[in-house]
Amino acid sequence: MYSFKSQISMEKVIDTIRSIKTARMELQKAIRNDKLATSPQLTDLSFVEKFYNAFLEDKGDHITVNDRKVFIFVVIYLYAPRKLFGGKMPHGMRRAIANVAGITCASFISSTSAELLILYTTYDDFQQEVDRLLNKVYSIIQ
Repeated sequence: MYSFKSQISMEKVIDTIRSIKTARMELQKAIRNDKLATSPQLTDLSFVEKFYNAFLEDKGDHITVNDRKVFIFVVIYLYAPRKLFGGKMPHGMRRAIANVAGITCASFISSTSAELLILYTTYDDFQQEVDRLLNKVYSIIQ
């Protein structure tokens, strides 16, 4: 009888060890995927002005608050995608956006960034505008 209990316990231990090993492998994979997905595509902030000029070509003189949010989303997505999930922006990025976009209060960028992912995933028109600007920006980069 003693060996029967020991056999059941040993199987349970082996199953637990396998489960832990599988979970750790999945966690390592998730961490690698997170790093890949949230790594900045660009680091040179001097391009921000070029991107804003391309943005102005589409919008003209009449720029709404929503239009600015589209521009801010694109810059954050390219330079600091972790910011869309609560991370930090690189030093100088907030000021670079504010300077080219004529935003006098840089804190507007920080407060806006909290809602950008929600806007992108909820509103088709916002998503389409972001995607259109991103395509234009990618053509500038290449």
